[in-house]
Amino acid sequence: MQNNQWWEHLTPLLYVFVIIAAAGLVISATVHVCGLAGYDISEGRSEYLFFGVFAVFLPTVLVTNGMAREFKQKDLWKAVLRGCPPWMKYIIYGCFAYALLNFARFALGHAVAPDGSTPETSIKEITMMTGHILPFYAIAMGTLYSAIQVSKSDPQRRCSNGHPVSPSASFCDQCGAEVKPTLALFSSTSPPPPCAWTRQSQRRFYS
Repeated sequence: MQNNQWWEHLTPLLYVFVIIAAAGLVISATVHVCGLAGYDISEGRSEYLFFGVFAVFLPTVLVTNGMAREFKQKDLWKAVLRGCPPWMKYIIYGCFAYALLNFARFALGHAVAPDGSTPETSIKEITMMTGHILPFYAIAMGTLYSAIQVSKSDPQRRCSNGHPVSPSASFCDQCGAEVKPTLALFSSTSPPPPCAWTRQSQRRFYS
């Protein structure tokens, strides 16, 4: 087993952190939407959402470093989220985009209640805070879920000689072999079929 899969032994614990991150995302989104409507449903407990971010982000950082170890810096997020389904990636990207809009909205002073009046400071702060922490919960949920899926069957791309390559690579940096878009994705713990290199060599020899 490769070193970048040390979390394989911690999969049950990762499930716990994924649940915490998903719950934090849903609760933060709910508090945020209610805050936009002028209601504070946090009852003075909104600071707990910050504690939740710190709880899930330490394992997220550790897992991120391990999953991206064999990839280039520019492919960091492609590598980290390679085990996520598309819908989960859309949630992550959407939360990041909304956080930027949320920051711009409050920076420009456009936070108003439905009746056009300025909302109370506490509600305004809670709404701003929950909008900012959405991407942190989302990336924690996606990264940790991706780690769980990678530990089961790593969809890491490899060249025909079995070398790991970055998600966007067309040729292997180690041997120069072409990376076919339709090339089967082998588990990082299993070698590629022995005939894979042979077929590639025959095509090059007779071409």
